[in-house]
Amino acid sequence: MNSEQNIQPNTSIEGKLLMLDDKTPHVCAPVQAICEGQAIQTTLSDTEGRYQLINLKRGRYQVRCHILGGHVYYGEGGSTVTDEARAVFLQVKDGITRDNMDFRFAPFKKGTWRSYTTLDGLVHNTVYDIYGDSNGVIWFGTEGGVSRYDGKGFVNFTVRDGLAGNCVDAICRADDGAIWLGICWPATSLVIAEVHSLALMRTEQACLRPHQAEQCCWMR
Repeated sequence: MNSEQNIQPNTSIEGKLLMLDDKTPHVCAPVQAICEGQAIQTTLSDTEGRYQLINLKRGRYQVRCHILGGHVYYGEGGSTVTDEARAVFLQVKDGITRDNMDFRFAPFKKGTWRSYTTLDGLVHNTVYDIYGDSNGVIWFGTEGGVSRYDGKGFVNFTVRDGLAGNCVDAICRADDGAIWLGICWPATSLVIAEVHSLALMRTEQACLRPHQAEQCCWMR
């Protein structure tokens, strides 16, 4: 049996982003889980304003949404607040979903916005993390692999291309410019791959983010 089939993403925190009429959704708005002052995971709201933060490690988290010029936070009693000091801490436990963590705030987007899905070439519609590099390229970590978007089209990488697993829930860049992918994978050793060539090798040493070390292996 393929061990990848045993990996089941678990929704830790979910909710909706709505405008002040309680009906109109905020689409493609970035939402983050914050732990000890650091953004642990970033996701985008879907066409109905829904967001999901997946496979968070046990702990206390704040949830914030990016708006023009700053953030709004999930506050006491389901309120939406701009002051980080008034943001509530949500206790995350294994196998339990904190649902209905909804935001309500005024429209903030200006200009023309477009949503991208698998119909446009994105590898999967469930996006766990987004990273924009210095060259203007945007990387999307999804439930079905990783997508690279250069403004013209998508290039996708999955297990068929050499990824250790398709569930890519974190992306970051090292000081040397290498792109690292955090993959949900019950591995005992780190699988390293060059993103462009995907030539695989294994090592027993890994440099992991503290809050994701127990959940991911990393590829670069």
